[in-house]
Parts: sequence; structure tokens; C-alpha cells
Amino acid sequence: MPEKGYLCNVVMTFNTEQQQVIEATGGCHLVLAPPGCGKTAVLAERIVWAHEHGEEFADMACLTFTNRASRGMKERIYERMGNVKGLDALFVGNVHRFCSRFLFENGIVPEHTAVIDNDTSFSIMADFLGEDELKVLGDNKDRQRYSQILNLQHLMYQCEHRYPSKLMVHRDAMQPSALKELCIAFRLPYTQDSSITLYHQASLFLDEHALLSREAAALLLSLNAARQYELYKLQNDLMDFEDLLLKTYDILVLYDANDSHHAEQVEAHPIKKLKWLQIDEVQDLNPLQLAIIDGFTDTEATVVYLGDTQQAIFSFMGAQTDTLTLLKERCGEGHFHNFFVNYRSPQYLLDVFNQYGEQQLGIAHDLLPSTQNKTEKQVGDLQFLEADTNVDEANIVAHEVRRIYEQYPDDTVAVIVAFNSDADDVSGALQTLPHFKISGIDCFSTPEVRLLLAHLSVVSMEQNFIAWSHLFTGLHVYTSNSASRQFVRQVMELALSPVDFLDYEGSTYLSEFVKVYEKQDVVVFDTETTGLNVFEDDVVQIAAVKVRQGRVIEELNIFIETERTIPEMLGEVVNPLVEEYAAQPHLSHQEALQRFVDFSRGCAILGHNATYDYQIMEHNMQRYAPDLSMYRIWPSYFDSLKMARLLRPRLKSYKLKDLLVQLGLEGHNSHLANDDILATNSLMIYCYDRARSIVGRQQEFIRRHQKTIDRFRHLYADLYQHSRSRLYVQSGITPLSAELQYTFDYLRDIGRIGHMPKLPYIIRYIEQELISSASGLSLVDQLHRHIQDLTTMKEADLCGASSMTDRVFVSTVHKAKGLEFDHVIVYDAVEGKYPSVYADTESGGQEEARKFYVAISRARKRLTISFCHNSITRWGRIYPKQLTRYMASIRQFFA
Repeated sequence: MPEKGYLCNVVMTFNTEQQQVIEATGGCHLVLAPPGCGKTAVLAERIVWAHEHGEEFADMACLTFTNRASRGMKERIYERMGNVKGLDALFVGNVHRFCSRFLFENGIVPEHTAVIDNDTSFSIMADFLGEDELKVLGDNKDRQRYSQILNLQHLMYQCEHRYPSKLMVHRDAMQPSALKELCIAFRLPYTQDSSITLYHQASLFLDEHALLSREAAALLLSLNAARQYELYKLQNDLMDFEDLLLKTYDILVLYDANDSHHAEQVEAHPIKKLKWLQIDEVQDLNPLQLAIIDGFTDTEATVVYLGDTQQAIFSFMGAQTDTLTLLKERCGEGHFHNFFVNYRSPQYLLDVFNQYGEQQLGIAHDLLPSTQNKTEKQVGDLQFLEADTNVDEANIVAHEVRRIYEQYPDDTVAVIVAFNSDADDVSGALQTLPHFKISGIDCFSTPEVRLLLAHLSVVSMEQNFIAWSHLFTGLHVYTSNSASRQFVRQVMELALSPVDFLDYEGSTYLSEFVKVYEKQDVVVFDTETTGLNVFEDDVVQIAAVKVRQGRVIEELNIFIETERTIPEMLGEVVNPLVEEYAAQPHLSHQEALQRFVDFSRGCAILGHNATYDYQIMEHNMQRYAPDLSMYRIWPSYFDSLKMARLLRPRLKSYKLKDLLVQLGLEGHNSHLANDDILATNSLMIYCYDRARSIVGRQQEFIRRHQKTIDRFRHLYADLYQHSRSRLYVQSGITPLSAELQYTFDYLRDIGRIGHMPKLPYIIRYIEQELISSASGLSLVDQLHRHIQDLTTMKEADLCGASSMTDRVFVSTVHKAKGLEFDHVIVYDAVEGKYPSVYADTESGGQEEARKFYVAISRARKRLTISFCHNSITRWGRIYPKQLTRYMASIRQFFA
């Protein structure tokens, strides 16, 4: 008898195989889950079941391959469980985000380190190679060449750090024959150590002008570019996505080895082992990612791997086809599960998929899924379209898409293509029919979207080197990303921020602080509160000291009545405020706030992470003492957190307790406000001493770059100050989407951005998919929660969302993976595309067969295959074409 779970108010029924996986505990389990088998519902139900049976959310993790999959998983979990206490501690995301969280939360990398995408990496490399970055970014062949340089840099890092051979996922980035030739030319032994020597000294070897073949010369140039790229990242505190994996793996190796030479580093970053994991799309993970997952897994953990051999199409990212076989051996007898029931496809479609799987992919007959959907096949449900030429084919397919669009007004239809150029042809043939194209350069990688998101990023986090660089380029202050990066780096090396140019004319944040410190009394203050919500929580302690040139001249320490609960724990630490609060007399809110104002009036105010204290004090005043206002009495304030970030930009943590240790300062960060202000005063004095020595050089820099700064201020000050002013305004509308729209309108009006046809899709996605009740009602909360989601989004994320209003899609196979459509047309199913002309190895051919399976299995109701007999090139030449070999096993199903 099937067992039942509940999704919202809808009863879900799970079959026996699914229920076994839901209740799987102890050891490793492998689940083969083909498309349409209800996998996502099972994964969400596993979390519910595990938590109900004692697993803590903080000990659990759900790892996915894509951001889209993780967002879908989060939505399903919240639908199933609601906002249950502690759910935020459950990690749901891909391996890169997991590593990022580990590295930053543990202070392993400097806090302001920027994570860069491939386009930024390519832009940096274009500098070293002396090439036009815009041409590189727009040319697929150049992008592939730069991808190989990127892979080469990571390979050389692994060689230098003696990674096991099986974890070197980009060995194809270096041709052995070319390496051997370089070793001979430069009189080096043919060894791994010699490859490292060539990498580190590539620029010197280039100067020797040795007589080399084209391949060897290209490798030497690539080694030089890769090395320059690595040095640039180190100098500018940048990491790319692969670096997140490599740095995390390095820490895991140190931890497991318990290396005495690195004992201090290991002790500082203890590894929290997970007791419960589920890893989805495991066939698409590479060996390095799997090794990292193993490193975080407790020896007694329950681990469930879910995969599908028929959809393994990401070998170019290092995934290996034997992963599932190895995992099956690891899991052992009794821990191997198959989902045999397909809940999505009608029988006539499943027959196609199963026959293809059995005859083309070698799937055992007894492992093929079945379905209870016996909907009878109608005319056109499985069809075959033939054309004479590729031009005819595009027009015939476009005509068929229009017919489906008109005949089935509630259905979606997708044309799945092999190459970006095919997508362009089909899109052109569709003409006026509304459609969404997912191919080529992703809209989230375009300069326009990057400019919009760069603005939101710096509003959210001021110390964002790459985002500021994008802004200087996008605003046309500089004409290239290279020049923008160079300027912003100079700014930050002088403890400046581009915000200085927007807030001051001829001065800076640190200059103003030095003037105030020397001429005015400064009140250093701190608060303790009932929580972190500045709009709703109460201030229950205010402590302050009045400081004159570093000397404390007066003190204030008061406790305030509240009806809200003071948290007993601060993370894993007992909250000392609970005991102290109970022992002290309490003032009313109005009296306490007035006491602070009377104590501090006429002085400058400063705190550590002062924005939080400033805002929660303001909102407490609005509720309890409306005649008072932080905004009115102190329109500006100083923050020792910001000053520390400016003056010491490469520290790994800026928490007050960590700064005291890193900078060797007096004080104690006890989480009692009266202790914390004394520690903050020590930090303020330190910042003054360092700031005093640099403000002169800041002024000189401003004088030398006055025209650039004036132009930047003229173009951007109004927009930045508008968005900053909206941060702490609660709104009934969605502030994040409203600010994105405002930003677009502003930049369009000043001529820095043009028509963006996909912006409405992004706006709708934010409003209908991204924002939830947990996102908050203010711009600051929504940015804090979702800016990383936005900056890592891809076009395909929009397509699977309910906010998508288009019904017609044109997509490449790789970008369509994970999506479903009512009608699918696999376009130009010919040799040279399936398999690709570039797939010349046996394993490549097998992956191409799986790629064709992914294409056809996107269909929910109807599947059409199209092809043409002849291809006409742009120069008018005609070449014959043949139907793909992969149709041989299923041709009989199609009319």
C-alpha cells in the first residue's frame, strides 16, 4: 500500500520505491531517477522525514548541480514545511556555493574577496594577450580558447599542489606532445616538475625565441597568460568558481592530514562534518566536487546520491561517465534503488524514450520505467518533418510552431537545437511570434544586466571591487574593463571608496573622520537588542562613552524595559545579556532614548557596524519616542567597521573580537554593550592613527584624477544616493524589483543603457518567484537575501518559473537540461550535430547519444524531429546531410 505525504493541502502518494528512498538511513544509497519520476517531491519529503526523526537542519545539506535546481528544491521544501524554526540552517545549493559559504564564513579568505565569472576572467586574460575583450567575449572560438587557458591555470595549480591524478579534471588543457616539445627545446626533463617550471617562467622562455611548432608555441603563450591571470587574482583578491573548489579542497587536505606545520590554520578552521546529505544530478559532478563532498561527510552519515546515466552530458566540465558505477560499488548491496514509474510521460512517449535508452544507451530492459498514463496517441503527437534545405527547414519548423501555438493555447512549445547558430536561424524564422531564446550569450552576462546588478551590488556591499569596475565601464567613465579595474584598484589601495567621490567634493570619509576626531568630541556607542530586525526588535541596552582625542571623559550605560524575549543563545554561545539584564534596573523606552540623545547631542557618533545600531535606534525612536530621530539629529555617523575595511582591506574577518586579535588591540568583545564600546574605542584610536598618515595621499590622488571623479559623480551620484536612501524603507510593493526598474530608467535616461527586452522577465521573476515572506519588506533585507541569487542567475532559470508568460522557446540542448515543455521539436537532427562534428572519441560519441536523449526527453506530450537533406552555406555552397544515426532505433515511432 503506498504511503502518503502532504504538500501544502494536497495529499501526495509515494510508491514503494520512493518511500524506501524517503526513509533511507545509514550509509550510502544510490538512486537512479530518470526524468518524470517524481524525484523532486521525494527529495523534499526526505528532508521532512529526516527532521521528524531527529536530524537537525544544521547537520543536513542538499547539494544540486545548478542554481536552478537548488531554487526549485528550496521552493518545494518551503511549500512542504513552511517557515519551520531552524529551516534556514539547512543548506540547499550547488557545490560552489557550499564552498563559498565555508570559505567566507570561516574567514579562510579575506572578507572582501570577489568571486568572478568566466566573462570577467576572459576580460582579465585579454589584457595579458593584447586582444580586444569585446571581440573575445562575442566569439565562440575565442571563448573556447580562453576557457582552455582558464582550465590550464587550474590544472597547473593542481600540479603544483600535488593533487591526485584522478582529481585533475582538466588534463586535456595541456597537450602532452606540446609539453614534451617545450621540455626538449628548453633542455628540461619531461616531468610534472618541468611543467611547473615552464608555467612559472613562461615569460622568460618566451624571450628566448626558440623555434617551436604552432602547438608548442601556443602552449607556451597559454602558460604565460594562465600564470599572469593567477598572479592578477592574488594581487587583487579575486577568486573564480574553480578556485572555490580548490581552496576548499586544500583546507580539507590539511584537516585530514593533521599537518603539524599547519596546525594553527587547521585549528582556526575546524571542519563541521555533515550527518545527512543528498546529492542530486550526481552524474554531472566531477571527481574534485565529489572528493570535497566526501571531506565534509561524517563517517556515520546518511548519504543519498541521485543520478541518471542517460543525462550525463557535462564531460566538458570534468564530469565522468563512470561516476555512477563507482558510487554503486561504494553503496553496496541493498543500497541501490531505482525509480521505475514515470509520472510525466504518456505511454507513447515513454516507449520512444525506453527504446532509445535500451538500444542506444545500453540500459537494461528491467531498469526501464513504466507509466500509468495511457493517453492515446493522436495524429501529430509523434511526427517527423523533412525539408530540402536548412532554409526550408527553419521555415517549416517556424510554421509548425505557430500552428501548435494557435491550436494549443495553454501549452508550451520548445525548439531544441544543437548549436547557437541554429537558434539564431529558428528565432529569425519565427519573426513576430513571441518567443524566448536561450542560447549564445546569456542575458545575465550582457553588459546591460551586469551594469544593473553591479549597481545593486555596491548598494548592498560597498567594498565590491569587480562591481565598481563594471560600473565605471558601464557608465562610460572608462572605455574598457581593464582601465576601470586599474582605477578602482588604485582607489582601494589608498583606503578610498568610490562612495567618497559621491558623498564629498574634495574630501573623503577618512579625512572627515580625522577632522572630527581632532576637533570634536566623539560618542562611541553600542546597543544590545532582542534580535536583528531593525524594524521590529527592541533596544534593551545602550552603552556609550564620550571621547576627546582618544580619552574617555564621560560614560553612559542604561537598560531598557521590553516585552520581547531576549535570546538565550548567540549562536552556540550563552547570551551574557540575559543575566546582566535581570540584575539591572530598567528605564522606559522614551526615557532611555532621551537619555542617549541628551548625552550625545553636539558630538559625532561612532560604532562598530554602526549602521545596524543607528537604524535600530531610529526605528525604536519612531515607535517609542517620535519626537526624536537619529536621522534628524545625526544625519551622518562614523563606522569603525567601514574604516577597518578601508584601512586594512585584506583581513579575513572584521568582527570586533577578531579585529582585537588581528590588530593586537586592547578590549573585550563580550556581547555586552558596555564592554564592546571600550573595544570599539581602541579600534577607533587605531583607525585614526592609520588614517592620519594616508589622507594626504588621498587628496593628491583626487587632485590628479579630478576630471574622472567629477564625471563619475555627475553620472552616478543621484542614482546611488537614491538607492541608498531607500534601503531602510519598508514597502508594500517589492522594493528590489522597484529599485531595479528605477535603475534601468535612470541609466536609460542618461544614455548608458538601451532597450532590454528581457528585463520584464527578470522583474516578474523577482516579484513572483524570488521574493517570499522570508525576504523582508525593505530593500536592505531583500538585497541581503537575494543579491547572490541575482548575480548567479541564468536565462534558463526564468524559463522553468511560473512567472514566465511566453509559451514558445528556442534553446540549445545543454541549456534546456532540467526544463520540460508540452511540445518539443528537435531541430536539424543530422550527422555533424548528433553526434557533433567535434565529438571524435568513443566516450564523446556516447555523450552525444545521451545529449540526443536529453533533447527528446524534454517533451511532456508531443515530440517532433526535423531534418533537412541539404545545407546551404552563407556563401551559397550546398552540402548533403544525413539523418542522425541516433534515430535508427526509434524512427518507426514517427509519422
